[in-house]
Amino acid sequence: MAMSLSNAEELLFRQIHPSGLNAGCPCSSCFMPSKSDNGQLSVDRSSITTAEGAHERYTHGGRRSAAVFGLSVAEFLACGIPCFGTPTHDHPTLPDNPAHALADFSAHGLSSRRMVAKELKRLAITRGRLFGVS
Repeated sequence: MAMSLSNAEELLFRQIHPSGLNAGCPCSSCFMPSKSDNGQLSVDRSSITTAEGAHERYTHGGRRSAAVFGLSVAEFLACGIPCFGTPTHDHPTLPDNPAHALADFSAHGLSSRRMVAKELKRLAITRGRLFGVS
């Protein structure tokens, strides 16, 4: 069962695919769920893992990530995006991940999601890259 995240200062780590980086900065689309994500953006909780640990877990199964950026729960909430802890255990297709969480964009239409993603990108770039491979 999903647990609402209430620690406003907790950072949520977002993996950035190499194709999502432009001159070292993530594209806004990296901060918006794709059509197949059902309005949910996957992130990892800083209260449970580090940016480097999240990157290692993510890439261990062959997925690619060139950088990790982070946003606080408060920053998501300020954009109207609630966040929920959704650890994965014994899932048929996902690796176990006690730090997994979701940022819920489902209340927003496509136009609103794009505007929110641009603001989240700005905030993430202001904070800076938290982990990345050279």
